[in-house]
Amino acid sequence: MASEEFMRWAVEKLQAQQAATAQLVKTTLEHQTQQQQQQTQQQQATLEHQAQLVKTTLEHQAQQQQQQAQQQRATLQVVEGLTQGLHQFLSAHNPGWSQQGTGREETVNVTGNKIGGLGLAKLGPQDDPEAFLVTFERVAEAAGWPRDQWAVRLAPYLTGEAQAAYRSLEPSQALDYVEVRTAIQERLGLSPEAYRRRFRQRTFKNGDRPRGVAQQLHDWASRWLTPTLHTAHQIVKLIVLEHFIDIMPPLM
Repeated sequence: MASEEFMRWAVEKLQAQQAATAQLVKTTLEHQTQQQQQQTQQQQATLEHQAQLVKTTLEHQAQQQQQQAQQQRATLQVVEGLTQGLHQFLSAHNPGWSQQGTGREETVNVTGNKIGGLGLAKLGPQDDPEAFLVTFERVAEAAGWPRDQWAVRLAPYLTGEAQAAYRSLEPSQALDYVEVRTAIQERLGLSPEAYRRRFRQRTFKNGDRPRGVAQQLHDWASRWLTPTLHTAHQIVKLIVLEHFIDIMPPLM
């Protein structure tokens, strides 16, 4: 009798252990399945993120290429406009400069490096930058170019330090001719203040000709006060400011 009870107990014990083992195996398999699903989801999310990143990068590159193409087209339009303006100006002021059908051209030589057969050329290393800017301004005024186009029309003709000064400007400043001119003058040591000092410190020296000194004073005063860029009222303010600073007491 006791033996039968023991056998039942042993069988129940074994069945309980088997059930516990089966439950453990089931739980383990479910946990592994859940982990695999999570890993699969993470891999899928990573792939989607990488795909989105690649898509964004390609779109950004395409946008940059489109912007570069637009800038190139805009630059080409500016150069074409400058070419047409110069042709009109030179033809109006020198009828023999160009004759239709003959291929004959006469050029106004600013420097030896001409652009596309035009008289207005790039600023060369031996050229006077200030004289170049004055010439450009006179051409721009005679051709009737809007003042807000002067900066972009000037840019293709800059080289060396003048070009570096232009590139150093912010995009908004690079569209302002006064900002461009000032940056070039400061870069080359040709600021209005430098010309003001030259104007005030000039004296007669042995061998100086009065006409030459007067012309030099006129040039320096023009480069200091820039009458092509300032109104008469602004020029008066510059002169008054200079004298006011000179007579101001040292401790004031």
